[in-house]
Amino acid sequence: MTFLYLSAALFTTAEQTFNRDLAAALRVVGFTVFLPQEVDQTQDQKTIFDLNVQELKACDLVLAIVDGPDVDSGVAWEMGYAYAQGKPVIALRTDFRQSGETTLPA
Repeated sequence: MTFLYLSAALFTTAEQTFNRDLAAALRVVGFTVFLPQEVDQTQDQKTIFDLNVQELKACDLVLAIVDGPDVDSGVAWEMGYAYAQGKPVIALRTDFRQSGETTLPA
């Protein structure tokens, strides 16, 4: 079974709902999913960070949600850390808005 780390912004109710639904769908098709928002958030920040790093090291791949005008800073960090660990990173964008720099016609 493939162990997937689901990296996503988790600060709004909509984000949390999307993340839970996506994690559930991935589990149905056979992935083992670590979703950071499912960690007990009453723990201190260092404990949560250490657990997330441990799971990033253990995962087979990272699925990163890159919606919004800018990628969430935590997601960006997790993508970079996973890349540095030699883990494959898949970026998923469901947001139809443009992101980043655009070039205007001359």
